[in-house]
Amino acid sequence: MNEGLSDVFGKFIGITSNDPNDTGENRWLIGAGSSLGAIRNMKDPRSSLKPQPDMVNGPGWDTNNPDEHINDGVVNKADYLITDGDTFNGQTVRGLGLDKSVQIWWGVENTLTQSATFKDVGDALNSSCAALAKAGTAGITTDDCAQVGNAVKATQLDQDPS
Repeated sequence: MNEGLSDVFGKFIGITSNDPNDTGENRWLIGAGSSLGAIRNMKDPRSSLKPQPDMVNGPGWDTNNPDEHINDGVVNKADYLITDGDTFNGQTVRGLGLDKSVQIWWGVENTLTQSATFKDVGDALNSSCAALAKAGTAGITTDDCAQVGNAVKATQLDQDPS
């Protein structure tokens, strides 16, 4: 999860700073423009250099692997869905755009503890959005929170890892 959250905020910084390596086709690629090239694809984690799962308990999911990068594709996919929207795993998500997504993920970042699970990320996404909608922060609405809920369901962040 830590690596996934690092990808989320690294990508937000790259996109908002107009880094050419984070625009167009590179928007959701991690490492584009580096000497290694794109190593992870946040939009399609299964197509990463080392394929990653795009949903909890989905293809490639591994709870016994000590590699901190192995499951971060789930967080990456959730970020892509919340920010840009798409249809995935039977759920359609209307993207909220960068400004709202940053606010929601910042709430997640400030909610999780060291013992957090992937399900806790899903819970934190929903609760962060609900708190922001209640406060009227960044124009976030209850409909936006329904979209976040769809992204959580799509990536199965509402399930306990097996």
